[in-house]
Amino acid sequence: MNQPDKPFPSLAPSLLVSMPQLDDPNFQRSVILLCEHGEGGAFGLVLNQRTTTPASDVVRLTPPVSSGSNLELWIGGPV
Repeated sequence: MNQPDKPFPSLAPSLLVSMPQLDDPNFQRSVILLCEHGEGGAFGLVLNQRTTTPASDVVRLTPPVSSGSNLELWIGGPV
């Protein structure tokens, strides 16, 4: 007898915190917001990794961001 299909238990939304033993530099000491999770895969955003590039070097805004501003860029994007 076939069991009825059970819905896939999504873990999103949730926060994933890396374990101290994780050696992968892409995820070391990372906090990830798990946005989507399903049978087809998962999508998350890194929340806590900074770059050394000032936002004024990358982002073009009107009015422009002053070069002396403290705006920082953070590494993120899909994981």
